[in-house]
Amino acid sequence: MNYVAVSIYSTKEDRYREITESRFFDQQFTLPKKVKNNTSQVIVGARCVLNKINYDELHEIYCSAIDAGFDYVIFIPAVDYEGRGVFLEEQWIDIVKENIKDKIDKFDHTRTNVKALLNKKILHYSEKNYLSGIDSQCSSINIGSGVFFNYDGGVYLCQPDIGDSSLEIGNLYDNRFIDIWNSERHKEVVRALDKRWSSGNCKNCRSIAFNKAISNYQKSPISIKKIDRDCFL
Repeated sequence: MNYVAVSIYSTKEDRYREITESRFFDQQFTLPKKVKNNTSQVIVGARCVLNKINYDELHEIYCSAIDAGFDYVIFIPAVDYEGRGVFLEEQWIDIVKENIKDKIDKFDHTRTNVKALLNKKILHYSEKNYLSGIDSQCSSINIGSGVFFNYDGGVYLCQPDIGDSSLEIGNLYDNRFIDIWNSERHKEVVRALDKRWSSGNCKNCRSIAFNKAISNYQKSPISIKKIDRDCFL
């Protein structure tokens, strides 16, 4: 491998346990040195979801990650896919902004995205409403642009649905992936997700911008003028 992304959560063990419910606090910052060696070219990146528990320690997490040997640190504002209240409330967003602004000169901006976070108002996705001008199908799902695997072997088409057995298209412990993909169950779930999409009941996700781009292209295809072969002579 030439690239590995690692999730990190907090510089405080009690917070780490609260977020992950696990006991591997120390290991999140020892991984780079375990993965790299003197001849390795592998890039080891850190990804940290900012939530209601760790929102006030962005700079501390950045420093710990860089000191640990991570090549970069990406901060991602929490997205409340499951409706559990994990999103950042306005007062917490303000604290994140101040945290970044106060220490703006103490970040190596070639190794983190904190400036981009400020520009996006500490939001992961655009504030635009995806319901305007939507099509009847989720193009991302229909062309099979992605797939998600759960720890229990479940196979899903949409990230917010991971763990929802009613939208599982198969399980790797029961069948090979080649038999799951494009199966009747796969098509059945696609139809269900298209119905949810067209009715405006989808949660915000990375596919929305993709679907908009596909829709715009279908309505106004890019035209390429015929090139005069003489220009190559």
